[in-house]
Amino acid sequence: MMRAKLSVKHGIEQLQIEFALERPVAELQALLEEKTGLMVRKQKLMAAGKVISGRPGSLADAGVKPNAKLMLLAAAGAASAGQAALQASRVGRQDALERGRAALAERAEQKGIAVGGAASSGATAVAAASMQQRAATWQKTGIAALRDLRLAQLPPELFNVASGVRVLDAGGNQLAVLPPAFTVLSALQRLRLSINQLSDEGMGWQLLGALPQLSVLSADDNRLTALPPAVATLARLSKLSLNGNQIASLPDSIAALTQLRALALRGNRLAALPAGLGGCSALVECDLRDNQIADLPAELSQLTNLRLLLLDNNRLKAVPPALLSSCSSLATLSLHSNPITAEQLRETEGYAAFDERRRKKYDKQVDMRVLRALVAPLKTAAGDAKAQLKLTLAPSARAIPAVHRQAPSTSSHVWSPSSPGKPVARRRGSVRWTPALVAALLAGYMLWRAHSSGPQAQQAAAGGGGKAAGAAVTGEGAATAPPQQCAPIQSFFPWGAHCQRLQHVCVDSGQLIFYDEMFQSGSGRDPARLPTLKIDRTRLHRFPWRRRPGGGAAEDDAAAEQDEAAAEQVEADVADEQGEEEDVAEEAGRGSGNGSAAPQRHGRMLAYEAKPGGEHFDRRRLPPLPARPASSQEPRPYLVDPHFSHCTVPVVIYPLFAENFAHVFHDLASYLHALLRRTPWRQRAKLVAVTPDGLALSPPLASLLPALSNLSVQSWADFSRRLPPDYNAATDTQHPPPSFEGGEQRCFASLLVCGRRFRPAKPLQWGLPQGAEAEPDALRHAVPRENYGFGQEVVQYVQRQSGSSSSSGSGSGSKSASNSGSRFLGIGGGGGSGRQPLRVRFMQRDSGGRQLLNIAELVAACNAWRFTPPGGGPPLTADCRQVALPSLEAGVSAAQDADLFVGMHGANMANSYLMPPGSSTLEVTPFEFGKMKGTFGPSIQNAQDASSQLLWWSAVVCDPSLSEPGPKEVAGQEPARYWPRDRSVRVPWPVVRAVLEEAVALRGDRQRYLDEFYLPGRHRFYFTADGVVGHGDQPLCAGA
Repeated sequence: MMRAKLSVKHGIEQLQIEFALERPVAELQALLEEKTGLMVRKQKLMAAGKVISGRPGSLADAGVKPNAKLMLLAAAGAASAGQAALQASRVGRQDALERGRAALAERAEQKGIAVGGAASSGATAVAAASMQQRAATWQKTGIAALRDLRLAQLPPELFNVASGVRVLDAGGNQLAVLPPAFTVLSALQRLRLSINQLSDEGMGWQLLGALPQLSVLSADDNRLTALPPAVATLARLSKLSLNGNQIASLPDSIAALTQLRALALRGNRLAALPAGLGGCSALVECDLRDNQIADLPAELSQLTNLRLLLLDNNRLKAVPPALLSSCSSLATLSLHSNPITAEQLRETEGYAAFDERRRKKYDKQVDMRVLRALVAPLKTAAGDAKAQLKLTLAPSARAIPAVHRQAPSTSSHVWSPSSPGKPVARRRGSVRWTPALVAALLAGYMLWRAHSSGPQAQQAAAGGGGKAAGAAVTGEGAATAPPQQCAPIQSFFPWGAHCQRLQHVCVDSGQLIFYDEMFQSGSGRDPARLPTLKIDRTRLHRFPWRRRPGGGAAEDDAAAEQDEAAAEQVEADVADEQGEEEDVAEEAGRGSGNGSAAPQRHGRMLAYEAKPGGEHFDRRRLPPLPARPASSQEPRPYLVDPHFSHCTVPVVIYPLFAENFAHVFHDLASYLHALLRRTPWRQRAKLVAVTPDGLALSPPLASLLPALSNLSVQSWADFSRRLPPDYNAATDTQHPPPSFEGGEQRCFASLLVCGRRFRPAKPLQWGLPQGAEAEPDALRHAVPRENYGFGQEVVQYVQRQSGSSSSSGSGSGSKSASNSGSRFLGIGGGGGSGRQPLRVRFMQRDSGGRQLLNIAELVAACNAWRFTPPGGGPPLTADCRQVALPSLEAGVSAAQDADLFVGMHGANMANSYLMPPGSSTLEVTPFEFGKMKGTFGPSIQNAQDASSQLLWWSAVVCDPSLSEPGPKEVAGQEPARYWPRDRSVRVPWPVVRAVLEEAVALRGDRQRYLDEFYLPGRHRFYFTADGVVGHGDQPLCAGA
């Protein structure tokens, strides 16, 4: 391959690279990572004004030509940002030191101290006298303070009193070499040499090794490039800090530092760690941030005392499992700005044990916050109440408490045993808070709470006031602490492979609040970046909205155009992957299967308003949920001191076309059904659907999702609304309950966000293995779309809700809740005269397109049908009716009362999944509809559904004379490519008869249907005005 010259500008650098344009863009990014240290995932590589980083294909495919000039930028949060900030901090610190040194120099000169340059003889004499005085102080205190004096060398007076110096602080000077006399500091325990000019040679590690008592060494911000093997001589070292140097390697001999408890090497050039680091058995804290470490040695697992490990801004792609499992004390592990993702870390073996340690540490910190929260109001009450607890110290140093009524004066008085009857004036509010007093006040406070809060609070107080995760919210939004009534969740599989798991979060007014320690500002460290929620662009919400006059729209015109373009691409994507494409806006507006309603609003005003008549539907993408870290200024006590529920697990879902019955059914609910029925903690899952602008659940969501959960299904706005101060979970009688505990919950130990499209499993094409052992592996990659299984669950749910009464709307009036299967299953064998007629139901749509134009003619011909089944016996007859499906209840009633459904292509066909086992459904597609993507999607989905007991047939119109244009085609409205879908059809009776008789021959046998009809494509019937003209999976006429 020919190599071309490329010029890459990165900051102030100009890189000249020879690279073959036929090679992938990814390889060039990897090369740039080696040269610049900027990780691939943080690179933004541009050519000719276009971003090419992350694109598949070669540089030539991206339009890069020889001698091209490229620009490399660091994306937000890039690893180099940490290095840049660190370097800026160092430069700022050096500048401040330089400014201060100039002023200090004058003071040093006045005191006769030599500061780097030559001094006059007079000044030298004064310096010697001054140093002798300081030396006397050093010998008396044992601390030699020489910081920020611009010293080029250590004063000789220091070594004259060496035997008494325990601490030497010579930071902020110009020291380049440690003198040989340094070895006389035999009593030295702490040595601070930060911000000097010490190199590897000038550091004198052999000299330091001769100091037998040295335990703390700090040499930050010098010119060190390596840690030599001689470091092993510092056997008593307990803390070693070498931040901000240029150290590229560590020796294996570091293992000799068996008493080392803290190691700080932030901001160096380490690319690897030695195995010997695992020999530092006493190590408790290790800071390795801002380096170039790509791998961690397995020997780190020997550090059983390690509690804190900071590895931010490195190049780690994995963590050794033994590090998580064997480091039994490790509770804080920071990996921000590394290639490894949170999901990869959670899947690492040993993560569960590490997570348990981390949570215990967090809970302990929460307990301390509870203690502070209890003491604070007691302190306030002590100064304001009329009857106060007064303390004074008697001559015997005993604390004497006394209670009396406050006198109206500026002083508080307490009675003293030394002078009874005479008050001793004392400054108001001066209470000595001893540990015994705090314990007594806490006990009194809890007893008072128990007395004033009734039996439930008394029980909590009797239990010691311990915090229990999962406590219900009550009274002022505070939390009681009943014993937890659920078992710990051992695994979140298979949800973790398809959704994001968030831990220790609360919800409030539409926001996620993160409480984990890593997201809070700590001592000397920056908070971690909040998790990025991954939301597919397919997550759209559609309502008949228009922008309000005078602006106020949620997006500008450009964004609206992008949303519209993205929505059209979404439909194509869905058609390619799922085998279907529908104008869901039309379906939502025309009662697509089971009802539609105008949008309901909760709380805030919409930036959009409903259009009259709902003649047009605007699409809006659903954004990620807003999130923030917790603060000390939370608006409710239950957010200040949260009790995280371990019993309730919210599953936050982003619907795809939430207003369309069929899409909610088979693109959301059936996947959730497949996951939930494999979930041991299903009874604790709470479904929450994201809707824009506080809208209520759409009718399909509100009718279908409750079948999946024993807990109430809520919109995100309702689920996260702020609870009133007087809310009491004990009196909350909602049914179904909002949480596993019974009352409203706002804080959760785990919360799942499902914003990505579920990838459907395709058993027929993929040949996925069946059985309990193979199924989990398949679930990591795809989710079975179990439309029929979910449909049967919906049937049971609706029948439970309605009791023994049948739903209206089917037109039959028969009670079919007890149906165990289709009547096709009973054909043959007996042959008696009592054979029941087959129930054929023709689905009628409301006004608009996609009508069966001759439905009355079909019903009459169907009722006159007589057929002798294969094998003989009495002829079969049919009970044929026309049905409308305005609601889910009507759909269940009609489906359970049918053996064959006949209807036009559309969302209403999803009611077929509600039919008894062995039933058949006939889907009619209009003329030229076969040219569109996803024409036969429903029949493909049904075949791929391992739970299905349904036989799906298709009737394809080949004769244009049998179709009539739909409303949009008549009006000439775009897009014209959707016109065929909305055409109405006149279906000849022989077509329905042919399907009915094939279904009779199969007698509801699904396996025979798949083998003999679906796989060869014979389930598709192509017809003209004269009837059926053929079968097959290839189009047999121009209209197909």
